[in-house]
Amino acid sequence: AGTAMFHRSKYQFGGDLLAGSKGRVSTGLGLGTSSGTLSYITPTDFIAEDTTLTIDGLEVEFQLTPGTEAPAEMNNYFPEYRAFWAAENCTGTLHNLYPIRGAQLRDAANWWRFTAIALERYGKQADVVFQSHNWPHWNTPETPHGVEDFLRNNAAVYKYIHDRTLHLANQGRTAKEIAREVVLPEKLAKVWYTRPYYGSVEINARAVYCKYLGFYNGNPTELNALTETEEAKLFVEYVGSVEQVLHLAEQDYAAGNYRRAAKAASYAVFAEPSNQRARLLNADALEQLAYQSESGIWRNAYLNGAFELRNGTSETVRRLEQDGKNDLIQNMTPRMVLDYLGIVTDGEKLADADFQFRLQLVTNAAGEPAVWQAGEAFQVQAEFAVHVYHGTILYYEGHTEESLPLIRIATAAFPAITAKNLETLLPFVETEHLEYLQQIHDAVVDLNQHSQFALIEPNRENH
Repeated sequence: AGTAMFHRSKYQFGGDLLAGSKGRVSTGLGLGTSSGTLSYITPTDFIAEDTTLTIDGLEVEFQLTPGTEAPAEMNNYFPEYRAFWAAENCTGTLHNLYPIRGAQLRDAANWWRFTAIALERYGKQADVVFQSHNWPHWNTPETPHGVEDFLRNNAAVYKYIHDRTLHLANQGRTAKEIAREVVLPEKLAKVWYTRPYYGSVEINARAVYCKYLGFYNGNPTELNALTETEEAKLFVEYVGSVEQVLHLAEQDYAAGNYRRAAKAASYAVFAEPSNQRARLLNADALEQLAYQSESGIWRNAYLNGAFELRNGTSETVRRLEQDGKNDLIQNMTPRMVLDYLGIVTDGEKLADADFQFRLQLVTNAAGEPAVWQAGEAFQVQAEFAVHVYHGTILYYEGHTEESLPLIRIATAAFPAITAKNLETLLPFVETEHLEYLQQIHDAVVDLNQHSQFALIEPNRENH
């Protein structure tokens, strides 16, 4: 989901905003994100369980914390310095169980539990705790148990949000209702390093609900839900006209009911995207909501939405390289490449396709990672039985006894199949059935061409 997430992140991080008192102040977790080059280096070692390694003479203890801030996350302890590294499980702010740019939901139960384990295992040993973002926390004469307090308060906040959300869900509250009702106890609310400068209690509560119960609220009218544009047009039709909606929204705005004004004006924008009165009122209301936000990413999202309402959806290309050459794609395993190929191909273009082939991925005869070329001696690194079957790319990893057409491709060049550059792949392909690769190639879509979709108004392609 990288293309969609990358584009949506401009709202989370204020991609269109200038820094300043009326623009981007911070992300809530730091001043901003890097605008440098994306890169990736394949790891040289994998931590499969809690363990201790000596790295360059320094002893490092690894505590695995999967399913917390990231699917693969870990804390570390450095005995020589009595220093505990909390990764992004504990920072100087409440973190996100669901980032508004989009991501897999984080597990609040794992988050608090692994933090509690860290408290028990390292809380009394460590003199300082530090992490990916924000400042370290020390034991000092004034706060002799500073490290323990830091870990305990973090664990308590995530556990309270988790437990309170499920407590209310089991009484029939919906996700949106729970977001209003979950309020941290005063003692936890006044812990400054878990304040909602980045993540928020409201979004995190909805994330817990969705983790257990999904996006559906139980109301059958939401089973085959109206699209945002359909819902907006229905609202406007029932109120009477866009003008009447805006008249009422302007009254709410004047009374300081900015959330109501923003929602009503947004309906008007989705019903009539070119209506400048609706766009400007929506922008004004979002701007006021931004100035009231404690969360940096809420502020950024409100202000970025206001910017695009006033200036139009940004045409600035936030491009992720998808030419099969960038570091991340180049380091995908062959199975990952096949999975990704299923996403970047347009299934509708392959809806009538039904063909199979045996795929061999090879290196040169010495087994070196250098790119093998057709006609050279080779070693087989991986083998798949691939079935392009009515819009899907099914595969079986391993040798098959079926008599299938053979396609042999250099392992290092194989990621290029995910992009529109078959010609660069051909020197590294050996087959009598090039038409199969051609059909796949013709169905590949450059997702970047569709990455500038609107967030604050209807998509141009759909309107």
